[in-house]
Amino acid sequence: MTLSELRPRLRAELGDETTGVYVWSDALLDGFLGDATERLGEDLPLEKEAQLTPNPDGAYALPADLLRLRSVATGGVVLGPGEYTAWGGTLRLASPGSSEISVRYAGARPRPPASGDAGLLAGETPPVLWLAAASAMGWLGKQREKAGAASSGAVASAYGRRYEEWLRARRRPLRRVAAL
Repeated sequence: MTLSELRPRLRAELGDETTGVYVWSDALLDGFLGDATERLGEDLPLEKEAQLTPNPDGAYALPADLLRLRSVATGGVVLGPGEYTAWGGTLRLASPGSSEISVRYAGARPRPPASGDAGLLAGETPPVLWLAAASAMGWLGKQREKAGAASSGAVASAYGRRYEEWLRARRRPLRRVAAL
């Protein structure tokens, strides 16, 4: 799904479908959708894997979209935390080798591009729309307060709760790992 396909769905969710008298501009809605996609990425990052090219000094550039490092492996063997350090976008091995390095990590989601795929997985479009709608209604509430009219904060909060409920249902409980 593209940003230009998400925007009319957000307008429908907000009841802002009267051409020529839109409450929110396309640019404003695109910003809300971008913020919502980034927030989803923080709450449910993508699980990714990358192969890092061997480096004789033991320093490897980590992927730019890395949020949290899950594991590091070399030659098919997963390294323990004392066998590497990760800091400032660089991975350093305690004992550099010549094997390729494989990292598994939680990766950030980029803002949807102006054209092209927004990068949402199956089932993620509704919660992104809810988050964007919460932001849009929050923005509208502030505009109304400035004009002395009633706020739409309750509607914004309802959209936010809807997203949070969806998120709670998606998260997997932590599992205990037996001590070695």
